Amino acid sequence: FPTRTQGNIQLTWDSLPNAVLYQVEQWLEDEKGEGFWDKIALVSKSKHLVSGLTTGTVYRFRVFGIGKNDEVGPMSQEASSVAP
Repeated sequence: FPTRTQGNIQLTWDSLPNAVLYQVEQWLEDEKGEGFWDKIALVSKSKHLVSGLTTGTVYRFRVFGIGKNDEVGPMSQEASSVAP
């Protein structure tokens, strides 16, 4: 699912037959250390380049498809990677 280059992580996933968009989310933590999933992209292809990442930091992502009538598909499994 993730591939890496300096400060970037390329996310790829299998396309879904009824999806017209994919929402990409990243796990973030606030100043209190509480975590939440944040929408970072809405894309039409089954890939997304996340850039501007800090080397050596672990990042967590998940994706789900959105259909023509805004129906939401199942959430992907979480994927994590360390930024190079």
